[in-house]
Amino acid sequence: MTRTMLTAASLIVLQLAWSSAAAARDYSCRGQMIGPNAASQAALALDLNLGPPLTLKMGDGQSPAATIDSNNSIQLKFSTEMFVGEFFHYTGDLILIYKSGHLGRLTCS
Repeated sequence: MTRTMLTAASLIVLQLAWSSAAAARDYSCRGQMIGPNAASQAALALDLNLGPPLTLKMGDGQSPAATIDSNNSIQLKFSTEMFVGEFFHYTGDLILIYKSGHLGRLTCS
């Protein structure tokens, strides 16, 4: 009886831990788009889900397909047709380097 109760309690704790970890993988990111001459700036917003699979939803409704280039405990690096992205797990910072020469600097929470 005691063994059954301990097993059930352990499963419940593991399930709660897993669901909270999964919820923490969704981020809302806000920041600035900086032009190549650094003089022009515009607001930038996107939703990031670390997946799997990794998904992005831009503020304008676009959802570019992303490919993970590398992922470790510090940094996730990915690429799309428009930009290369680097997400820093510890700080929640997201850097987008656009092929057009623009830079996106966002903070995710």
